[in-house]
Amino acid sequence: MSNESDARRKHLYYGARHTCLEMLHDRHYFIPPEILQETEDQFDFNGGLTTIVGITDPNHLPVVTLLGDLDKDEILSQTNCQKEADLKELHDTHWIIIADSTKLGKLESDFIGHPWVEIFDVRHMFINPTKHALQPKWRLMEEAEIIEMLKRYEANTSQTTRTLLGSVCIDDPVNRYYGGRPQTKTYHGDIYEITRSGINIFYRKVVAKRMNLKTERKK
Repeated sequence: MSNESDARRKHLYYGARHTCLEMLHDRHYFIPPEILQETEDQFDFNGGLTTIVGITDPNHLPVVTLLGDLDKDEILSQTNCQKEADLKELHDTHWIIIADSTKLGKLESDFIGHPWVEIFDVRHMFINPTKHALQPKWRLMEEAEIIEMLKRYEANTSQTTRTLLGSVCIDDPVNRYYGGRPQTKTYHGDIYEITRSGINIFYRKVVAKRMNLKTERKK
C-alpha cells in the first residue's frame, strides 16, 4: 500500500477507536486515562493491527479490543469462541473486535447479541450513532426504575406493560452501542428510556428481532 493509503487506513481505525472508547465510557466501563489521551499521531497501527488492554466492564471482566484487518478464522482463534456453542462456557475476557467487513463475511451479524464477544465493521464504528443532531437521548434503565415504571403503567391496564411497550431491534445501531439485551429464559430484558426534545419520554424494550428480518429469530 502507498503511504497515502496507509494514512487513510490509520485515520479510519483511529476514528473507530475514538467511537469505541466513547461507547465504553457511555456504558460505564473503567478506562485508564492514558488510553483516552492517546492522539492519532501516537496511535500505533503498524502492521495493520492494534490492541487496547486495561479496560474493565461493570462485571469486572477485562476488555480486550482488537482493531485491524482480521479475518473470520483469526477472530475465532483470538476469542477462542465458536458463536452459540460457547455461550454457556465460562469466560474471563470481554472481546470487542473492530475489523473490515469485507473480511468478516456473516461473522458480525452472527455474533450480534453474544454476551462477551462483540464484532463491529470499522466503517460503521467510525461514526457515533448517538451524536446525530436529531437523535433522541437513549438511556438503559436500572432494574428498580423498570419495576416502578411497570407498576405505574400496569395500574391502568389488565395487560403486562412489557407486552405493550414498543420495541428496539437487537441490531439497531444505537442498541449495539449501548449493549442492550433482549429477554431470555434467565434475563428479564433491557428497557430504554428515550427522550426526544428534552420533554417527550417513551419506553422501548429490546427484542431479539433483527431490523432486516420480518420475524424474530427462533430462541
